[in-house]
Amino acid sequence: MIRVFVALIPPDEYKHALNSVIKSLSERFPTEVKWVDPTGIHLTLKFLGNIPNGDISVLTERIGYAIDQFQHSKFKLQLYRLGAFPNTSHPKILWAGLQGDMEKLQLLQQAVESQISSAGFPADQRPFNPHMTLGRARRQASEKTMTAIGQELGSITIGECGDWIVSDIHIVESVLKPTGAIYTSLETQRI
Repeated sequence: MIRVFVALIPPDEYKHALNSVIKSLSERFPTEVKWVDPTGIHLTLKFLGNIPNGDISVLTERIGYAIDQFQHSKFKLQLYRLGAFPNTSHPKILWAGLQGDMEKLQLLQQAVESQISSAGFPADQRPFNPHMTLGRARRQASEKTMTAIGQELGSITIGECGDWIVSDIHIVESVLKPTGAIYTSLETQRI
């Protein structure tokens, strides 16, 4: 079995900008949040969890169909703002949001979801909410501190970045370690 998801991987410029955000916040809140490794920042289109290794070829084929259905249409995104789930008053997951061709992003995600679920993989029950996770609140973090972190998110300016021309979809393996997840791109397909 292999733990996988389908994702868009932002350009290094975005990872560097978000690394600065993580560094700034982690200096003030080093133990309250489990921060992600900035090199692994991504935008998940479809999380599959544990699947048999042999299903990667089926997954690759289905993503190819999704890209064909999407008509091989590259599009642009930009870093937009920081936020939290469920909200900044009670943050559990800290994230960076995007703006730009959000309609095309939604259409791409729907094509991926449709093709993958038609191959027998479980369909997502939650609506697609595009974001790039920066960190998760630790269980021992006090609500007061997490509220302070949520308020801090609104005052942080993300460094200027150019357009992210979305041109690839990745099938990514996720190996969970005590120090954090390690991500490896197994397959990449051009949009």
